[in-house]
Amino acid sequence: MNLPEDYESVAMTKERLEELKQDSSNVVYEYQTTTVDALPLDRVKEYTRRVYLFRIQFERDGEEKYTEASCRDALTKAAEGDGAFHRFVTYTHTPFVDLLLKPRSGIREFRNALHMIEVKARMNNGEGGNELLEAYKKRLLDQYTT
Repeated sequence: MNLPEDYESVAMTKERLEELKQDSSNVVYEYQTTTVDALPLDRVKEYTRRVYLFRIQFERDGEEKYTEASCRDALTKAAEGDGAFHRFVTYTHTPFVDLLLKPRSGIREFRNALHMIEVKARMNNGEGGNELLEAYKKRLLDQYTT
């Protein structure tokens, strides 16, 4: 979208929204947002372990050939009783879940996920972010090239 240089954005107020709704030629969409408190990193580690163990057990005990979709469905259903874990699985930490549920994922991917969490914890404690990330990238490259 091309906007003129002198264009200034203005925050929409509730009053202005109500005014716009009155005109039938306007379409006003309403939405709600949810703010979720960040999980402590020890809880992230615990939930990552739970996902990995669930996946291993599901593959071992499954009556049919393992598929990522069937495992994800079963995991989501199993997590329904625990709100924080369900949010972890379905919303806040889906990259970890995606990584761990892939058919070729194993102990290496699980350890890499735990290492990512450890790097984040060390960065939160004030250790140099760039050095930690570079060391992590080097570790990954070494793993997959040897």
